[in-house]
Amino acid sequence: MRIWSIKETFDAPWSTVVTAQMRKYPNEFNSTVIGADTIDRAVDAAGRLYSKRLQQTQWELGGLVAFVKRAIGIDLNRVGFALEYTIIDALKRKMELCS
Repeated sequence: MRIWSIKETFDAPWSTVVTAQMRKYPNEFNSTVIGADTIDRAVDAAGRLYSKRLQQTQWELGGLVAFVKRAIGIDLNRVGFALEYTIIDALKRKMELCS
């Protein structure tokens, strides 16, 4: 099921964009991603790199929800998981990412 999609073109060297994407989590600027593990990685006959990564996130609910949480003593923090699939074609300088 596709909910939405986006296509971006970055004004930076291709190698910089791809390296940044592969190293993006965890980082100090996005504390909601608490873990990222590579599940599978392979290179096909055409030289394309296929990666599958699992990301663990934790969201803290704020505002009125945080007040209700404290008042009734229920933990409403949410832990979630996302699968990220990446195909990197260095010859065509193309990267596809789905999560």
